[in-house]
Amino acid sequence: MRLTHLIKLIFWIFVFELIAFLLGLLTQANIEPWYNSLHKSSLTPPGVVFSIVWSILYALLGYIAWFLSSNKSQSAKSLIYLYGAQIIMNWAWTPLFFQFHWIKLSAIWLIVLTCLNWVLIAQLKAKQKTVALLLLPYVLWLMFASYLAVFIAAMN
Repeated sequence: MRLTHLIKLIFWIFVFELIAFLLGLLTQANIEPWYNSLHKSSLTPPGVVFSIVWSILYALLGYIAWFLSSNKSQSAKSLIYLYGAQIIMNWAWTPLFFQFHWIKLSAIWLIVLTCLNWVLIAQLKAKQKTVALLLLPYVLWLMFASYLAVFIAAMN
């Protein structure tokens, strides 16, 4: 890997981890008393699990963003737009849920985000099988997060 590619990769991962950190601050500011007072599924993991999983997933998402942005082909543009749309939806979810407390909209938002990622995986599978596989942990976590969000929306 050339040095410029490595620097760009590190930059993408750093930006994604920085955004994750900032979203984590927003989340932390709304844990007490609001989030802790919600009726949640018994499958809800401790907060530290969310921190660890999202740190790993954002590094993976940063890698995927770097990979897609490095591909200059015309066919990659639609994938980049789809990836961009889903990542913006991902980043918007935290304020929708934790700051505005729109729990029903947030649950629907996560379901749409999950579906959008399945579409992205289906499109990537034909052109970039490795990237499609790298998205699987993320989409599986989104499915679990959707379950947790729907449970909260139904019970609160």
